[in-house]
Amino acid sequence: PTVEELQDCTIRLLREWVVESGVPHKHSTRLLNILKDFAGMKFLPRTTKKLLGSIRGKLNFKEIPPGRYYHSGVEAGLLKVMLAFKEMGIPIPNVVQIIFNVDGSYPSKSGYGEFWPILCRIVWWDHVFVAGLYYGPGKAKDVNLLLADFGDEIVKLKTSGFDFEGNTIRVSVVRMICDAPTNSLVLNIKTHNSFYGCRKCICKGKWSAASVTKLNKARSGERVTYPDFNAPLRTNVSFRQRRHRNHHNEIRKALDLSLRTLLKT
Repeated sequence: PTVEELQDCTIRLLREWVVESGVPHKHSTRLLNILKDFAGMKFLPRTTKKLLGSIRGKLNFKEIPPGRYYHSGVEAGLLKVMLAFKEMGIPIPNVVQIIFNVDGSYPSKSGYGEFWPILCRIVWWDHVFVAGLYYGPGKAKDVNLLLADFGDEIVKLKTSGFDFEGNTIRVSVVRMICDAPTNSLVLNIKTHNSFYGCRKCICKGKWSAASVTKLNKARSGERVTYPDFNAPLRTNVSFRQRRHRNHHNEIRKALDLSLRTLLKT
């Protein structure tokens, strides 16, 4: 690595240490001055405030309309899990199977923005880690852009694994857990309540008009139903080949390339 890369790495590690440890800023500022004056690290800022707000210390966001995305990394999360295993005396596995989830949430009731984290966890381990985080005034318009970094990294990990203390650990993605609306978003298909939204068969839905109850005259029962019990089922092949165009939205590049086993219906 170059001198500049080593300096960037030092700043990043110090920044992460300050944030994760919760050390008072007056103490971390004192440490910065000691390193700068007596350890020859002239590139370091004088104060913790400047360290946390420095250009080199900022996160690298990607513009994904209408918001921004930060990819913290699947491998980085897995390395932290492996370190936790080591500290707790849990044997380091040769293969890890991970589950991932994508879902939207609102940070506050009064705010207009929404978060869309990509969460992962190892199958038999309860703790989750964040692989990526999107924030914007609405959900990402292009799901392929949203999942591009995640998908590329999954392809790399499935092909080459990752190194932990000289051992290569293989990685596979075995499950995607999302609610119905997010499932449609990630798979780039029609929503679950649309006329061509059934994921199991190719039946076209029918609109069930509202009914009026005798007691309170309230309207109820408006919904899309799928009345054909004998409709042909969707298959893995037909889904990948997008044979039923009314069921699909646009090209599903990110998932088709990286999560082949998860697109089985």
